Amino acid sequence: MLLKEKFVSTTELQRNLTNTIEKAKKEDILIMKNNKPEVAMIPISWYEEFLEFKKLKEIKIWEKSLKTEQLSEEAESELLKLMDEDEVSHEEVFSNNNIEV
Repeated sequence: MLLKEKFVSTTELQRNLTNTIEKAKKEDILIMKNNKPEVAMIPISWYEEFLEFKKLKEIKIWEKSLKTEQLSEEAESELLKLMDEDEVSHEEVFSNNNIEV
């Protein structure tokens, strides 16, 4: 359920940026432009959790591709890049998913 106090107009944001940022540290805020949601402000911890979830989801997709042996060179390159970002070796990904190389 969206509550009225979660909405901030762009005008109000310009006038009260510091207060809006402080509020967004605790809860999600929707920035409205012409009475339509334009941007969401969320606590940084939520954003970090979202990035972690997104990265894990992408890795799961690539792992599934590995299991079905339908991994293109481009997909393999992307998977290796994701694993490098997470500091996870391909051996770990393979062994964690019972994939024999």
